[in-house]
Parts: sequence; structure tokens; C-alpha cells
Amino acid sequence: MAQFISRGHDFFACLSGSVRIEDNRAMIEKLWSPRVEARFPGGKDDPNFALLRFDIADAEFWETDMSLSGRVKVLFGGKIKPGEDGSHAGVSSTAI
Repeated sequence: MAQFISRGHDFFACLSGSVRIEDNRAMIEKLWSPRVEARFPGGKDDPNFALLRFDIADAEFWETDMSLSGRVKVLFGGKIKPGEDGSHAGVSSTAI
């Protein structure tokens, strides 16, 4: 599972799926950069280097557009009314 919260706390995402080591040399070549090389002095074959692949199965997204009163309620643990909660969407992968 991976979660994301925007800097302004107005967008949230929760992604679930599976993670595996990716051995695709073409992808490693594509993503390799001097910044990555600085962390892995042994190069692309450094034993501490691995490219991870995250295949998303399900995702949920929330966008908040709360009024000032709604933000104060969240801050102090109050109950949010229907017009103060923003929008929500969920998706499921159809990939096999």
C-alpha cells in the first residue's frame, strides 16, 4: 500500500497492489542518472541497487474543498457535514 497527501492537505490518495523487483535492463538504463549513480557507486550491478515495480490493483482519491468552518472542525475533531467533505473516487484495475 502507498499513500499520498499533498502539501496543502487538500488531496489524498491510497493505492494498493503488489511490489516486486524489476530486472528489466532497458528500464534501468532509462531511469539511470548521475543522481542515482552517486548513491550506488557499484553502478547498475551494485548489490544494494534494485528497481522496484508497483502494480496498482485498487486506488482511492479524495479532494477536500472544505469551508473554513469545516477545516476548524477537522482540526478539533468535530463532525463534518455533507457539504464540507469534498469529493471521493475509487478505481479498480482491470489489468491481468
